[in-house]
Amino acid sequence: MSLITSVGVPRYKKIYATHFKVGLLRQVADVLNVDMLMLLLDMDIVAIG
Repeated sequence: MSLITSVGVPRYKKIYATHFKVGLLRQVADVLNVDMLMLLLDMDIVAIG
């Protein structure tokens, strides 16, 4: 399976990165079976320990 990772979103939009995530989720959802779960792990975090 190959995913399309580009969308026509201007860079000045406030939620620019979100458009890519939603696009990828939509593409994966189209190929999942009804009894399967989908998880997007967003690594834009900071861990302080």
